[in-house]
Amino acid sequence: MGTGIRARCNDCWYSRSFMLGVGMHHSTLENCIGCVNKNSQRKINDLLTSNELVEYKFEYVLAHCQSCFTLMDRPLLKLTLANNQTYQSDLVCKSCRRKQLKVIEPSELENIPCPSCRKTGAMKGENDLLWD
Repeated sequence: MGTGIRARCNDCWYSRSFMLGVGMHHSTLENCIGCVNKNSQRKINDLLTSNELVEYKFEYVLAHCQSCFTLMDRPLLKLTLANNQTYQSDLVCKSCRRKQLKVIEPSELENIPCPSCRKTGAMKGENDLLWD
């Protein structure tokens, strides 16, 4: 079951909800692959045609763009293959399209600048809901 959080800024109007974790839709590898970006899908499918999969982990994570300061939830898929090779799907910013996303925990929101007013220390995270 996933968790919804609301990120709010105490100094401006910024307030946004994010869906983190996994839901029932993500019970198969194929569905998880379908959630990541097209470039990662191609890389994963290429890896799986020539390597044995040992395990995978999928979840939606909270990410902060180091370039444009946008906050977002992004799908993250990690694969472990039989030859000890690992792969992690690309995390690409939805706003600026750069690969400068840093995965953060909701408890770290107060340490990042607000995406709107850019003030550091004004952001707070609140549990919003459970989703499946």
